[in-house]
Amino acid sequence: MKAASRGDEERSMDEQAVTKAVRAALDDQDVEVTLLEGARVPGLAVFSAEIESERGGYATGVVTPSGEVHFKLDDTTQRVMEALGPDAPAGVVATVVGFLEGTREPTYPVDSQARLDGIGKPEWARHVTLPQVSKEADGSRVYEYWVECGEPPLWRTRLTVSSTGQVSMTQDDIWEITDDDDDED
Repeated sequence: MKAASRGDEERSMDEQAVTKAVRAALDDQDVEVTLLEGARVPGLAVFSAEIESERGGYATGVVTPSGEVHFKLDDTTQRVMEALGPDAPAGVVATVVGFLEGTREPTYPVDSQARLDGIGKPEWARHVTLPQVSKEADGSRVYEYWVECGEPPLWRTRLTVSSTGQVSMTQDDIWEITDDDDDED
């Protein structure tokens, strides 16, 4: 059996603390908590929670170092963007916030070429891009990325961070975008 490294122990302790905090916040011990992998947010643990008790459900959120648990997408997004800072890479924003957009079921940000290449319908694939960020004249930053899920199966998120740090988000599902194509014909 392989001995756990110090990093594994720290991660395990972090996961245990997050699980304990999430279970307490949900007032349910039958909850499977999974930490987001592939991106780190300074000072926050990003998680999904599968509620396995009779009531069932799925949630995403963040836990602060003091053990506060936050579930609401607008709140968690604001906290994540503040923690990532003004130069947050588009891919990291897509990975983290796209994951948090899964408020009823898991979501999968299109944050890699492999995921982009896996878009099954050519009429959809031509619209989908890898995450990008632009800096606007007013000092705001606009992140644009795509997210896969059950229903709608695919949507584009535009996340704007104003020059004062205020975050806003819009989402357009793939049907709205491809309907626009039909209108042009």
